[in-house]
Amino acid sequence: MDDEHARARGTDPETSHIAAAMVDMPKVKRMVYSALVRHGPMHTDEIAAVLGRRLVSVSPALKPLERDGLVVRYPKHRRCDATGALRDVFLPRPWWW
Repeated sequence: MDDEHARARGTDPETSHIAAAMVDMPKVKRMVYSALVRHGPMHTDEIAAVLGRRLVSVSPALKPLERDGLVVRYPKHRRCDATGALRDVFLPRPWWW
């Protein structure tokens, strides 16, 4: 899977594919990681709010960061203020892990 480019679903309109092609995923991943380092454990909605970005641009960056060992899922979930749903909480991987 290509983590350097954003993707759109095959059923999405052409404008979604154009927008996805314009996203700089390495930059988004750096922004997400930096936000976690600065602010500590957060769920996706909180990361998006801190960065002033939409959730759909933040959440695709977390899986590659997690796979690369830069972030880990916190063992406890936290409720989203907006929806009340339980969310996975992410934090930067400590250097000693």
